[in-house]
Amino acid sequence: MQQRKNYRKMLAVVLAIGVLYYLEIQTVGITIPCLFFVLTGLRCPSCGITRGILLLLKGEPLKAMACNWGLSFALPILVPFLLVLMVRHGLGKSNRSWWIYVIGTALIVYLLGWAVVRNVLNL
Repeated sequence: MQQRKNYRKMLAVVLAIGVLYYLEIQTVGITIPCLFFVLTGLRCPSCGITRGILLLLKGEPLKAMACNWGLSFALPILVPFLLVLMVRHGLGKSNRSWWIYVIGTALIVYLLGWAVVRNVLNL
C-alpha cells in the first residue's frame, strides 16, 4: 500500500512539473533546449515534442504531428505500452516478461532508426 502512495505522489509531482512548465512557456516563452541538439547539432528522436504538445493543447493535431512524424507514428504503441508498465509497476508486478522486452526493443530500434532518418533526410 505504501508503494502505491509513493507512486501516486511521484505521478502528482511529474504532472505538477508539466503544468508549471506549460505555464512558464505560455507566459515567459522560454523553453528548455534539447541537450543532445545543443551538443551535437543533430535532432534526437524526441526533438519537437514540446512544440507538438503545445500545438495539441491549442487544438492543432496535424501541426503537432508535423513537429515529429516518427514519434507521432509510434505513439499508438508507445503510450499504451508505457501505461501498462506503470500500472504493472504500481501493482507490484514484474515487468520482466518476454513481450515487454520484444515491444521495448522494437520501440528502441524504431526510434533510433527514426533519429538517423530524420537527420540524414533533414526531416
